[in-house]
Amino acid sequence: MSKRVPFVLNFVCFLVTLYLTLSIPWNPPVWTKLADPYDYLRQSQIPLSEREFFFPHKAPPTGRQPINFFPRPITVPLIYKLASSDPDVIVQIQKYIYCLSGWFLVSALLPFIGSNLVRYFVILAIYLLLSWWNVLGWSLLLLSESLTTSFLLCWIASFLFLLRERNWFTLAAHALIIVLFAFTRDPWPYLLLAFYLMLMLFSLLNARHLFKTALAFSFLCLVLLAVSTRSAAIGQRRSLPLINTIVLRIIPNEQYSRWFAERGLPLVGRLTAEFRGTAWSPDRSAINRDAILRIYQIYADPEYRVLFQWCNSRGERTYVQFLLTHPSFALLFNESADQLKRILVYDTGLPRAARDYRGYSALAEHIFPVFSLSSLLVLILSCVVLYMKQKREVLLVPVSLAVLFLINVLLVYNADALEVERHLYLTVVMIQLLGIIALAFVVDSGLPLAAVDNRVKARQS
Repeated sequence: MSKRVPFVLNFVCFLVTLYLTLSIPWNPPVWTKLADPYDYLRQSQIPLSEREFFFPHKAPPTGRQPINFFPRPITVPLIYKLASSDPDVIVQIQKYIYCLSGWFLVSALLPFIGSNLVRYFVILAIYLLLSWWNVLGWSLLLLSESLTTSFLLCWIASFLFLLRERNWFTLAAHALIIVLFAFTRDPWPYLLLAFYLMLMLFSLLNARHLFKTALAFSFLCLVLLAVSTRSAAIGQRRSLPLINTIVLRIIPNEQYSRWFAERGLPLVGRLTAEFRGTAWSPDRSAINRDAILRIYQIYADPEYRVLFQWCNSRGERTYVQFLLTHPSFALLFNESADQLKRILVYDTGLPRAARDYRGYSALAEHIFPVFSLSSLLVLILSCVVLYMKQKREVLLVPVSLAVLFLINVLLVYNADALEVERHLYLTVVMIQLLGIIALAFVVDSGLPLAAVDNRVKARQS
């Protein structure tokens, strides 16, 4: 009976969290002044029978749509379509999926933990983390962040189930979640492919029984990457982040500007005159508000059309060549300490605009963040040491996820220099989540609490 108590507690916590989350008010809406939600809503209204839903084109303003339409990956518009493109319904569905993903993750973790005391810690810690407004607040907004977080948790959970037992059901469920997760945001197909390539390498070295699984999912992610790349090219999705990066990281450096000018970058002189020395605050710790507004104006300025054309035709290939030939730039060695702090920013951005709605999440704000980068590193190294002794593959899950999110930082920061805080909102969240999981595995594998728990159960029996 005692073995079932943590699973019952997990379900009770799910119900309580769902009730409290659904009780958070969302009217008047806080997303209406943003531009991105209208892109998701517009794409969600395209019939599934039309190819345009899956491979949408960028579109100019029309009478019905007074602003430019910038296409998105399909998962978020698909969920919005299931909600009949009704913003009120969408917010509630996002809350359901978010809470359900937390229950799914905890359910996947509990079988790998022997001590009930550690299980209780995991349950309470993860649900408390999910109540943190830095994570929960995105569910009130019509953006990709909430669904990205939910499908990330589901992906981790389904992988844990797959690691515990491989059968047709767990394989199919994991594959379906991979597809949905990959198309929440453009970087994920790259990161998922990197994860399964790491798994394939690990399986060749230490776990041959995982090789076929890793190979199959690597192939699936390669297909998803090809589809995502094609969709992004049709929708011209990469031109905006590339322009942001050119303005904020290339133009301020005369050597970089000259390198791009020699390879055809147009309007270098105009960009230099308009943004060099004016885009950043004096200490280069933040982007000036006026510069942000001017960058947004570029998107619809016909005089910059030639810049968009270059980005769509040659820009991405040229930028990749630049990253490969300038490793210090790609590895962020040239970024100042103040700029790098943007990677670990939390409790800022769009969720802050909805802080008046935060409700029960106020408690978590006094607790998180708990884990720092240094403390997570200690726990990750402890997992590696324990794996070398015990050969339990699950101990390497937080290790591989930590490596994956390090890659994510480099990929996202280099992809778009404008909204680093928003696009890397998951970094601090994952530090906390991986800290909780790694601490639980380390303590449970160290056996002191497990031994006490076993003695208690022996006395009871």
